[in-house]
Amino acid sequence: PLLPRWLSQAEDSKGVSGIMMAPLPELPTELWLHIFGFLSLRDKLSMRCTCLYFRNLMDKTRPLWRGFSVTLRDFSRYNRAFWRSLVQRHLGSVLLRSGKGKDLRTLSTCLPALSALRLEDWREGGVTELKKFKVLQRLAMTSCTVSLNNVMFLLPLSRQLTHLILCNVQFSCVTSHLLAAICQLTRLSSLVLHHNGNIRVPTLSDIMSHLTGLKHLSCTMITYKNLPDDFFSPAPLTASVYMASTVNVCAGVDIALHLTLNSNVILCLTNRRPSSDSLCRPAAVLASKSDPLCGSSA
Repeated sequence: PLLPRWLSQAEDSKGVSGIMMAPLPELPTELWLHIFGFLSLRDKLSMRCTCLYFRNLMDKTRPLWRGFSVTLRDFSRYNRAFWRSLVQRHLGSVLLRSGKGKDLRTLSTCLPALSALRLEDWREGGVTELKKFKVLQRLAMTSCTVSLNNVMFLLPLSRQLTHLILCNVQFSCVTSHLLAAICQLTRLSSLVLHHNGNIRVPTLSDIMSHLTGLKHLSCTMITYKNLPDDFFSPAPLTASVYMASTVNVCAGVDIALHLTLNSNVILCLTNRRPSSDSLCRPAAVLASKSDPLCGSSA
């Protein structure tokens, strides 16, 4: 059978084993990139490991890695080449597991342009290093075993955050301080506040009046048997909202209410205790084909 010229020459000079050492066909770079564009993320990662040429070509082509996210932990495993490859791919999203302040400092130095960050099982009482991420827009904190000392870490992000998820996060401060800090995030379009019963939200009126751009709100109300009549005031009440404010929520019964506020705000109230598979997972709340909060391994 006929073989490509580059493959035939390799076989003539080095035998069958020489086929694996043959140079790549002289195809235009644009053609290779077009082919790589059809590959899944897993296949792209496999292809970049086949040879140095493919690795350099793929790492320097930003469109190939659109929506790409990595899961990181134990930073001692990562070297300069690893961080350089992430920078070349213009990585915009990271899921950090069991992290500490020193990990965020490293992350802010190596990947300062992150737009989405998820902290899972955060191991310290403060997150002050978040202020180093100047373009961070999406932040998620989930399943934190250590109580956070305060909510001051949110204030430097007040003019840049558009999505915030706090799920199973313990706070040492009082609830009013947390809600006051959230109200400072005036650019928020999505807010998820799930907890194990340690946070009691007396009313959503402050949140609704300050976060005028809010389009999605998910909040657990597991400490409530019913919602007060003025729970949504002074936000304009629709018929659906008024009905929701008078619905009795029986303890121990899973119930979720999805409502529309002001024609563009989707609200979900539930008395269901959050779990690892519940709505509090960013992949469930914000997931899309290019969702930066869906963690994928590098």
